[in-house]
Amino acid sequence: MADFVNDRDVLIMATVPRFAPPTDRAMIVTPSAAIFKVAGNGTGSPGSITFRATLLNMTGSVAWSWPAGEFTPIVDGNELTIPYGAMAALSSTVTATLTVDGVQYTQVATVAKVADGTQGIDGVRGNINISAPTGAVVWSDSEAVAAIAAFGYGTPRKLDAVTLFNNAAGFAKTKLWDGDSWENVAQVIDGNQLVRGTVYAEALATEAITASSIRVSGNGDNLIPDPKFRDLAWWRRVGHQVNDEAGANSPWKGGATLILGPTGGAEVNSDSMLFPMTPGATYHVEFQIALSGDFGGVASVFWYQPFQAFDSMGAPTVGNWESDGLPVQFNHTTPRNGVLTFSKTVTLNEDSRVSVGMIRIRNAITTGYMQLASLSITRVSDGVLIKDDAVTARKIKVNSLEALSATIGLLRTSATGARTEIADNVIKMYAANNVKVLHLGDSSL
Repeated sequence: MADFVNDRDVLIMATVPRFAPPTDRAMIVTPSAAIFKVAGNGTGSPGSITFRATLLNMTGSVAWSWPAGEFTPIVDGNELTIPYGAMAALSSTVTATLTVDGVQYTQVATVAKVADGTQGIDGVRGNINISAPTGAVVWSDSEAVAAIAAFGYGTPRKLDAVTLFNNAAGFAKTKLWDGDSWENVAQVIDGNQLVRGTVYAEALATEAITASSIRVSGNGDNLIPDPKFRDLAWWRRVGHQVNDEAGANSPWKGGATLILGPTGGAEVNSDSMLFPMTPGATYHVEFQIALSGDFGGVASVFWYQPFQAFDSMGAPTVGNWESDGLPVQFNHTTPRNGVLTFSKTVTLNEDSRVSVGMIRIRNAITTGYMQLASLSITRVSDGVLIKDDAVTARKIKVNSLEALSATIGLLRTSATGARTEIADNVIKMYAANNVKVLHLGDSSL
């Protein structure tokens, strides 16, 4: 075969790569349930788990594979169903593979059985606020104690509140049990009367909190429901090591790290469960990593926004993955002198399809390990978050207020006594005894 001599052909043949795969394609494998929950009698729930492969900007038939002998699935095109009774292993994986235009897309999902633990000891009850009738017109410690028992709460606990009332005599008295005696209180507010989000952590002083569910995170608005890796099935990383990094002097903001260890150089790819997002909203994203001194290999952490991007969340690009061309963020050139923090602010497009997201973790490590932690995606105040006309004057309490212009109804320096009032194009001034001493403007007002 003769050598190419045409300048255009020589240039084309020398181009590397000759074909760049699209970056807006993806395959997402999602299960109908996170785990099989095994009851004490051995029954499992749900009866089956179906893995569905969703293709973004491409079509094709997915090839499913699984470890031989661990379960017997039912395959129906791009769906794979595992009946509980057909799963012999406690934990296993499902692999979906699809090749489009010469590019292979692979997703690995984890399925596991989780057994119920033994029944624990019931916790102590929370504080109560009850009311009980009395025939007297004075407070009675014994009646308060009897009222708590009559309601089925046993003996008084610290911060229990009881109101004794006698409607006929116009008597009502509320006291609080401080652990030793009944003490007078200025006011007891029913929790149902509190507006959500108006009680700040700094205002709480309590020895214990009792609730059916308590969500703890660095920020209550974090889209990531499990920043401390308590539920590895959510992350599709069941079996991985998690280190507790809590402590006042810890550089880790999230309090726990996920350990990504050696894979023999093989690429391990996992997509978290989907979480909701608001199209058009602005978010601040942040995460932390640290590499061991002997780290060898490559790794990446992406925030996937459907039909928008695989966002690197502020981390640098040091190369590209051969499988699909996505950026490699960490390799042997990444600093290993401590914890690295990456962050950025992202505004989503307003496409309704950008209503869910996920975190993709990918690593191919030969030696050493990488620690991942403190993943947070929090909403930033923007025009979408605060709607027009949503903040009224009664909600504003500041020491000073600056504005280019303002339209007001009544402006006065004090409600009574010596003051100045401006309203309806009239200025009035009053002395300390509330007598008007100056009136400028329409005398009829």
